[in-house]
Amino acid sequence: MTNSVNPNSQIGVELANRLGLQLDRSEGHDLAGRCIACDSSDAFRLHQQTGVGHCFSCQGKWSPFQVAETVIRDRERAKALFVEMGVFQPTGRNASANHTADPIEAIARQKGITPESLRVFGAQAVSASAIRLPAYGPDGKPCTTFTMTVQGGKGLFAKGSKAGLFFPHLDGKVRLPAPGEVWHLVEGPKDPAALHGLGLLACGLNTCRLAAKFARLFVGVKVVLIPDRDRAGEEGSEFSARILRGVAEAARIAVLPAEFKESKGADVRDVLHTPGGPDQVLQAIADARLPDGWNKSASDNPGAAPSIASAEVPLREGAPIRLEVSSAGREPRRLVVAIRGEIEHRDRINTDSSHSRDRFIKKLAAKLGIERDTLVQLIEPHLTKLADEIDERNPAPARQAEHEAQSQATQATSMADEWDLWHTPAKDAYATIQIGDHKETWLIRSQMFKRFVAKQYFDAYQAAMNSDALASTVNLLEAKALFEGQEHRVYVRLAEHEGNIFLDLCNPTWQVVKITPQGWDVVDDSPVRFRRSRGMLALPMPERGGHIDLLLSFLNVDDNSWRLVIAWLVAALRPRGPYPILALFAEQGSGKSTIGRLLRELVDPNAALLRAEPKDGRDLMIAANNSWCLAFENLSYVPQWLSDAMCRLSTGGGFATRELYTDQDEIIFESQRPVLLTGIEEVATRSDLLDRCLIVGLPAIPDYRRRAEAELFEAFHKVRPQILGALIDAVAVALHRLPSIELPGLPRMADFALWATAAETALGWPAGTFMAAYQLNRESANEVALEASVVAGPLLDILEAQGEWVGSSGELLKLLEERVGDQARRLAGWPKNPRSLTGHLKRLAPNMREAGWELKQDRSSKKRSWLIRRVTNDATARGSSQPSSFASHDGECNPMQNDADWCDPNQHDANDTNDANAGQPWNPERY
Repeated sequence: MTNSVNPNSQIGVELANRLGLQLDRSEGHDLAGRCIACDSSDAFRLHQQTGVGHCFSCQGKWSPFQVAETVIRDRERAKALFVEMGVFQPTGRNASANHTADPIEAIARQKGITPESLRVFGAQAVSASAIRLPAYGPDGKPCTTFTMTVQGGKGLFAKGSKAGLFFPHLDGKVRLPAPGEVWHLVEGPKDPAALHGLGLLACGLNTCRLAAKFARLFVGVKVVLIPDRDRAGEEGSEFSARILRGVAEAARIAVLPAEFKESKGADVRDVLHTPGGPDQVLQAIADARLPDGWNKSASDNPGAAPSIASAEVPLREGAPIRLEVSSAGREPRRLVVAIRGEIEHRDRINTDSSHSRDRFIKKLAAKLGIERDTLVQLIEPHLTKLADEIDERNPAPARQAEHEAQSQATQATSMADEWDLWHTPAKDAYATIQIGDHKETWLIRSQMFKRFVAKQYFDAYQAAMNSDALASTVNLLEAKALFEGQEHRVYVRLAEHEGNIFLDLCNPTWQVVKITPQGWDVVDDSPVRFRRSRGMLALPMPERGGHIDLLLSFLNVDDNSWRLVIAWLVAALRPRGPYPILALFAEQGSGKSTIGRLLRELVDPNAALLRAEPKDGRDLMIAANNSWCLAFENLSYVPQWLSDAMCRLSTGGGFATRELYTDQDEIIFESQRPVLLTGIEEVATRSDLLDRCLIVGLPAIPDYRRRAEAELFEAFHKVRPQILGALIDAVAVALHRLPSIELPGLPRMADFALWATAAETALGWPAGTFMAAYQLNRESANEVALEASVVAGPLLDILEAQGEWVGSSGELLKLLEERVGDQARRLAGWPKNPRSLTGHLKRLAPNMREAGWELKQDRSSKKRSWLIRRVTNDATARGSSQPSSFASHDGECNPMQNDADWCDPNQHDANDTNDANAGQPWNPERY
């Protein structure tokens, strides 16, 4: 669908009128009133022109369509409303045809059934492309709806409601089963519609098995179960038969004449579409077999079943209570239903247990509003009497090994036939599950998935899983995902696919932003698989037409720092690094933490926006594995291990450790993430970390410019969707321009520099703006590295005095120690031996080069001597890619005496005589 509305139209006003929203006041461009989500009386605002809504109380944000969907609670009706308003128009090659055609006829043709059969099951068109069928609960009353569209695919039950069964209608009323009738149970609404075309009474199940709560609808009915020809269908039909035992007059299972498959086997419609299909289906029904555990005489003799014992329990006042007790069979619990007028209470209890009876009566008393003690005297005697009565009429069949019920784990695993089980290249098992009108991806070992399985099991079997069965179920599903499922990559927040970028909004409907070189759009179905960890929060729905300058009023930065911050944000919205580390340093009260929280809310909102530094590398990698952006506040010191780890996070790296409770298995964490640091002191001091940093110094905030944090964030949240939309615009432009971007010289973090340069036009910056700011940042980082080094200061003093230095690391260390004295030598970072000094010099080499000094080491000689000398501006600009000045003398300079590896770079001095007696000529290729 596309938006075809005049931008000057009052969408919000019309939307409020059509939805009946209580928005009685106007505030500027907004309508104000009661919130559509949290019911706050005066916190909701709806923009009169755009229809965008937000709430100051619950911090909710809604697009116009989300406003309609939230109020109506039905996605298809919301779409129909927007089509009627002219906001949405159908798109595609067949848009016009689909718009005018009857959707019932179109869907009937797709599914191979007649339109009349669908209408018999209550189908009604709700839009030009969707129909809706009613579904019925255990009381025979409508409980939800089922929507199907002409676009195909599986239909969906209404979000937030329990599924029901599909029954035909007669004279506008639902046609429920009656005792003595023959009913055919199949899966879904389409197969019963197909059987109706054969003149059969049919009911559609909401899954492959009949839930126990629906059994009372089939009291005294002769049931024929017609499962799909696959494992789930077979097991589901046996389960349904066990549910119906003691309730239905008879039950049989028809076997369709089709090949058996482990999954996705043929159903009734598939057989009907084959030559002679109707006759084959009717013959399969005639040949239907008895389910396991059913007694033939009981099935064939109507007097041998049922099923339910009932009694009327009179009360002192008002209508009596009708009590129904089902046969228990071999199970300890039985279904008990109590009905009084419109109130019904049902539960599966052990009538032999006083605790179970007491619990049932207690809940019934609460529903009826009657004192529990009064109800106990009336209900409890009838419970035990009716249970004994039905058990005498329907004795439990003898237990047979081959007829044992499936274990809980096997039953639960069979529910997963509709789930997409898969694994990652690292062999982590995942499940992608249809939840309402969207799909969600969960790690099979996660607590959320375990709770979902337990809930699904209870809904299907009306019984709770024990912990052992739940653990076994998880193990089985994990094995199926690893050995039968496909391999896919899984992503957190951002992903790249076929040259496009996908941003997970982390909202309840699992929508993502698809960013292409041509633009961006919000889509419901993502071609990549995202996972969500605990703590991840939703990004707002991005809005078009905003500008990045909307963010400037919230940040306490100068012009140069502003460009670095925006470049970091644009880089953080790219799935591939390297990522610069944004370092915010300033005195207390300068807004460091506030700016850090604002920036992270634009990229990767989290319940803990800023954190303390991790304790070790494992904690750091776990944090990186579970969130997209890492933000650490108020750092006063960065230890060496953390400095090295953040370097790996910036440019890519991993961490491996032994898996708990194993001897050989490893857990491997591999991540590349944007990082943000805040602190008073410039704690990033090691040159390799500084090389990856964008250093931003914040000025002090005068008292007259301070704003209350609540006011600041309220104003920020108002414009956050527009700021996010502007950032996404910049990412789309960068995708488009990146292949054509060329820089005269590539700096360190070259991929980041190219990406930020490619986004300049979308940010409204002249060409070269970013590189100018980045060069100033590199110079500042170089100065910080030299100031922080305990070696650089005395070394530069020596070089300024001597002009250059040649010798081994040991000789240089001795000279440095003589210069600094004992107090400096006791400093924690002072090199204790020549090898340690060599490491210092290697780290300082890039910074010294930027300062005009070149460091070279001869690795071939035993002394491994160093040459440190001043270089010209041209040589400094060229860096280490150009040969050094002392290596360019070729054969014109004689080597030094007593060191055959070196040539004296200073010709025509007092040492020329000794130079002439040295052992071998200079070989520049060694360096």
